[in-house]
This record gives sequence, structure tokens and C-alpha cells, in this order.
Amino acid sequence: MSMCQDEPEVPLILTTNKEKTNATWKTEYKQHYTESQANVKKQRNMENEELSRFLDVVAMSATAM
Repeated sequence: MSMCQDEPEVPLILTTNKEKTNATWKTEYKQHYTESQANVKKQRNMENEELSRFLDVVAMSATAM
């Protein structure tokens, strides 16, 4: 692959401000989405633990009768 001598050498990656903004936005959105998913999972786990404890108490009460 040969280049003409009169052509200036162009960097392989040309990044505009818009591209930088989009990349930053995507990164921040992905991080926020990941954190949100983790928070939802944590909340569900806590709710499941509470429900499990409640059902254990109900089961103990039922067997005590």
C-alpha cells in the first residue's frame, strides 16, 4: 500500500467534539444503567429475604397451633 508523496499523512482516528460527547454520554449512560440494575437486584434480594423470613414465621406459627 503506497501513498502519494503530496498527500499529507492523516491520523487514523479523527474525533470531533460531537463524537467525544456521544462517547462520554454512552459511557455515563452505561455506568448509570449498570448501577441501576445493581440497585434493582439488591432491592429484590432484600425483598426476597424479608418475604422468606415472613414465610418462616408464618410456617412456625401454623405448626405451633
